[in-house]
Amino acid sequence: MNEIIVYFENNPSIWLLFIPIYVAVLGPFFFWGWKKSKALFDGVDFSQALFREKGVSGHSKKSLITRMGGARNALDVSVTETDLCIKGTFFAFTAMGFIGDLTRKTPLEDIKSVSRVKGRIEVAFHNESSISLVLKDEEGFIKALKKDG
Repeated sequence: MNEIIVYFENNPSIWLLFIPIYVAVLGPFFFWGWKKSKALFDGVDFSQALFREKGVSGHSKKSLITRMGGARNALDVSVTETDLCIKGTFFAFTAMGFIGDLTRKTPLEDIKSVSRVKGRIEVAFHNESSISLVLKDEEGFIKALKKDG
């Protein structure tokens, strides 16, 4: 193991080989996520949002893996007249959000309940899934959803 470390220290240019590999492997994934999010949020006018906050943290409660994962200060949460929109603040975060069940556009009528739990906002949906969000403006979010907290 020590020999490998010494080899990389003596040949730093070897790291340049990893850049094309990284781009070749993750580039298509990020492109897929960008295209999918572009189609999902097509027609949404975020400038007319009732509520919008960037830098939100949260996770989905869909499975054990999504509970352990999540996003820290990487979500853009918006409430429009008709939808709750959650996406990443950067296209790569949006792509990863599809895997973690955080990139979504949900009609407001599909929201079952909104509640405060241990400094978080829990949003439950009629399809039995839910998400947990850490917002700076909890009151504004709840007011925009027109739900009781």
